[in-house]
Amino acid sequence: PTSDRPVIVLWQQTGNGANRTWLAYKEMVDLVFSEDNEDPGNDQLSEVGAPSLWAPQGSNARQHGTSTRNRYYGNSKTDTYNNSAANAGVIRSSFISLLAGYARTTLKFWGWHETEPQRAGFALNDFDRKEVQVLDESGTPIATYVIGTSAAPGDWYREEIDLTPFAGRSIAIQFRFDTVDNLNNDFEGWYIDEVWIESEWPVQNTTLAVGLKEAMVLRFADGFPEIREGDRIYGNSRRTIGRVSAPPLLTAGDWTDASRAQGVLLLNRVSVSTAAEAFVDGELITSIGGNGRARITTYDETNDRKANIIRVYIATEGGIGSANTNPIDANILPYPRLGADDALQWPPYTDARGNWTDDDGNFTAAEDFFRLIQWDALNAGAASIPFRSTAQGIILNAVVQTHHSDLQSLDFPAILSQDEIGLHTFGDGSLNTYFDDFGIRIAVPQNNTLPAPLQQ
Repeated sequence: PTSDRPVIVLWQQTGNGANRTWLAYKEMVDLVFSEDNEDPGNDQLSEVGAPSLWAPQGSNARQHGTSTRNRYYGNSKTDTYNNSAANAGVIRSSFISLLAGYARTTLKFWGWHETEPQRAGFALNDFDRKEVQVLDESGTPIATYVIGTSAAPGDWYREEIDLTPFAGRSIAIQFRFDTVDNLNNDFEGWYIDEVWIESEWPVQNTTLAVGLKEAMVLRFADGFPEIREGDRIYGNSRRTIGRVSAPPLLTAGDWTDASRAQGVLLLNRVSVSTAAEAFVDGELITSIGGNGRARITTYDETNDRKANIIRVYIATEGGIGSANTNPIDANILPYPRLGADDALQWPPYTDARGNWTDDDGNFTAAEDFFRLIQWDALNAGAASIPFRSTAQGIILNAVVQTHHSDLQSLDFPAILSQDEIGLHTFGDGSLNTYFDDFGIRIAVPQNNTLPAPLQQ
């Protein structure tokens, strides 16, 4: 990424450090509101009060002016020339909830103007007023920002307004143009475009948690009856066997005959040593000793036989919003680091039915410390595994899949090069990185075929 925003980057290093590449990144910013003015049927800014001169105009922007000569000299959109008429008009957003706990929340938009110029010796308020107002829950203005710019008339400029003081409140944004008087109103007016509100995550004292599982990846469809974690599955074409090592990651449907599940199976203990023994596209798979069935949609021998499946979570010292049982959204509790029993807090995971759970099998809002990262971009060397929790809707790029022969555990005896998968943050305001409270969970016992998992 080329921006100066704080960013989380997932990367890998192979060949004893000779080869380094990023796998995925996430800009630590949430988009709270947006209106690009390109879809009139889905307008997020509505005219308020009596009809005014605000209207879509040119380049998919909004203009306060008439449609006849692109001027604001009248008091209706089709007025004939009448420079003696004063007018004002307002467009307003719906109410927007600004969560507390973000580092900063900012309103941004692009503006263009040709309005009555300010003359020496007069106040800015004596001339055409271009205002952005913040409204409280009752619709009353609680802040007004008069937009003045050094940009020359006819030039587009970007405006930014700090909304952090309104965190934790529900507000509306209002754009207001007022000619103030009936003088010198024969100008093109004020355009606004690309309006958005974004909130930046806190950088200082954040916690990053990484879950990594090495597995064979099988993409499937037509899943019914249900395949569960722990099942041994059998391929009907090549008689390949593998164990389902994690709850299936569902991308669509469910385990009913009417809907049929689609998603990804993660396997270990697989009876595959050559490509000729692997699963094949379209092959039917069934549970040994059970009723679970599905059909393989795609299988890539090079990238899917042994892949690293990576999830990344973030927690913040102060928390954001009000916690719930959705690890996808921004709402999380303040992270206490070590718990009351001096035990590390672990992120939740999905169970066999795609619902969020945790170690005690009862994930609650009181345990909602972590947010699962949804990546903004993936490198060509990494694939994404979207999955759907039955309670949370469609989720994209929740899991990163990457393959590199140097990163896989080998059969004993083996000599492994010192290769790494890493995670870090950088960007404006992210000057120092601190590490503490290391914890590792391993599904199988370590032996001397695995390199040291941590470096300091």
